[in-house]
Amino acid sequence: MSLHDGGYRPFTTTDEDHSGIALVVTTLLGTYTVLCCTVRIITRSTATGPVGKDDLCCILGTVSTNTEHQEGF
Repeated sequence: MSLHDGGYRPFTTTDEDHSGIALVVTTLLGTYTVLCCTVRIITRSTATGPVGKDDLCCILGTVSTNTEHQEGF
């Protein structure tokens, strides 16, 4: 007996298809990236000094990476 009886299940995991696991991992890592960038900008703007070029690169990298993944779905 399975835990899920009937109904539509969009991301099933089988021996050959691991798309459900890949989706969960990429979602978690994308969220982690946004949170780290946010904490970095908040820390820089309040405690350690002005926002610099390296912070802008962090923001651009985070936005472009997450935008690229959104277009794939």
